Amino acid sequence: RKCDDPSCQGILRDTIINFGEDLPDSELTRGTEEGEVADLCLAMGSSLTVTPAADIPECVTERGEKLVIVNLQKTPLHNMAALCIHAKCEEVSTMVMEKLGLPIPEFRLKRRVFIKVTQSTKGPPEEQVSLSIEGQDMYGFYFSFLTGVTVFVGERPQQLQEPFSIRFPWRASAGASSDEMKAQLTFHFQGHYGEPPLDKELIIKKGVKDMQLKLLLIYNPGTSQWSIEDDTTAGIVPTAGIKKLTLKDK
Repeated sequence: RKCDDPSCQGILRDTIINFGEDLPDSELTRGTEEGEVADLCLAMGSSLTVTPAADIPECVTERGEKLVIVNLQKTPLHNMAALCIHAKCEEVSTMVMEKLGLPIPEFRLKRRVFIKVTQSTKGPPEEQVSLSIEGQDMYGFYFSFLTGVTVFVGERPQQLQEPFSIRFPWRASAGASSDEMKAQLTFHFQGHYGEPPLDKELIIKKGVKDMQLKLLLIYNPGTSQWSIEDDTTAGIVPTAGIKKLTLKDK
């Protein structure tokens, strides 16, 4: 894949080592040096068949030191290991942490949503509102984790697919002040962690021409509950005319 920015078009690179790619020299050198002095090597969740990383545990055993392997399947180094545990890494790690008396922080899934609202008087007589929504990673780069967004403005909901953008006339909402318009957003997710849709009420102030907002969405898989934090100050460069968007949790 290449960058979507027409002025860039550079090749996108991930942060993992794919088949056919070399390990970074600095990490490989350090791993080798540590293996040459370690008195214990713990290999977890690895087939130990891909070199040069697989050479490090073998180097430890050749010096007469201990190797412990945690893997569901047998590996080529099983006969060299002092202990082989056929179990999931998560289960073994949990027992080790309990033995050491160290707490394990509860996992929280974090997602960022960037929302931009602009208002314009060009075109039809009434003022027009443009709303765009984008998923982002924790560094502020585009991240496609949303499968859809439902926007309810007026009488019926609109189902949006990527790119998540919609345009509608500005009208004061019933039950709100004369300078406020309510938009009900529902975010739909990939569901890899069983996360349910999330509702968010957006209040758009009349006359604010350009508004930007970042939401930090935090999901607890244990309780199946979402929480939302205003993360506007993270990764947004202030520009003239941008005002903070007023939000209310549903």
